[in-house]
Amino acid sequence: MPATTGGASSPVVNIGDIQNKGWDISATYHAIANRDFHLNIGVNVTTYHNVVVKVPDPGYFDIGIVRNQTGHPVSAFFGYDVIGFFKDDEDVAKSPVQQEAAPGRFKYKDVNGDGEITPDDRTFFGDPNPKFTYGINLNATYKQFDFTMFLYGSQGNDVFNTLTYQTGVWDSYMAAKSNDLLFNSWRPDNLNPKLPIAQNASTFSTEGDVSFYKENGSFLKCRSVILGYTFNQGFLNKLSIKKFRVYFQVENLFTITKYSGLDPELSSGFSTLDPAQQSAAFGIDYANYPHNFRNYVLGLNLTF
Repeated sequence: MPATTGGASSPVVNIGDIQNKGWDISATYHAIANRDFHLNIGVNVTTYHNVVVKVPDPGYFDIGIVRNQTGHPVSAFFGYDVIGFFKDDEDVAKSPVQQEAAPGRFKYKDVNGDGEITPDDRTFFGDPNPKFTYGINLNATYKQFDFTMFLYGSQGNDVFNTLTYQTGVWDSYMAAKSNDLLFNSWRPDNLNPKLPIAQNASTFSTEGDVSFYKENGSFLKCRSVILGYTFNQGFLNKLSIKKFRVYFQVENLFTITKYSGLDPELSSGFSTLDPAQQSAAFGIDYANYPHNFRNYVLGLNLTF
């Protein structure tokens, strides 16, 4: 922008092209075992392949840990690939030259093989787009009882866990820290730790834009389970009631996942990004508020 515009900022412009291809499949099974027992099972699966088709020169744009580049998925994670920790001074000396390398710090992959770790060694290391998502609906009735369960899952997506960096690396965020930093960070007698060495130093070899914080974000959630009972109509007629049903519901009964954060199903969460940037940089856990807390509901449906 020319200086004559004063404090104005450049407008956000939609200048990129992306492509999504995939399948959306659903099927329902109905079964009547007898007059008293009915069963319905519904399954839906959605799969897609996501790719950036066109971005103006130079063919990509970066938003923090994310690079949107032609030929790659939207919001792909981009940075240094951590291949381990430096074991000792001898390991540092034998490895490609890396700024501020030291025992216990991250060892980065020399992607271009030139014997030195530079910005040219940054690479794509994660994709927040799932290979497929799916849902399962179960519905059954037996005499006057009814049962409903809804399951939802996502498979094959990565999550970048910034909380591990903030709570697990000493120099990153001077606040509450994890137990892993205290008890399972790198030490000479602990060469297979969960976290790098605990030290009050901010260095290139302990930074946050690295593959170390990528996790498997796949999950299966039981969003809802409902058990209900409808009272006998003959009994209700005496009370001038057309229908009377009581039910007990549990929301978010369980979540099956390998993700170490609070909830693998991320919303936009806390972020300094504006809405336009968030749409191009997702799959990052910025201390997102969890949506898998369990709720218990006792209710009734009454019709006169």
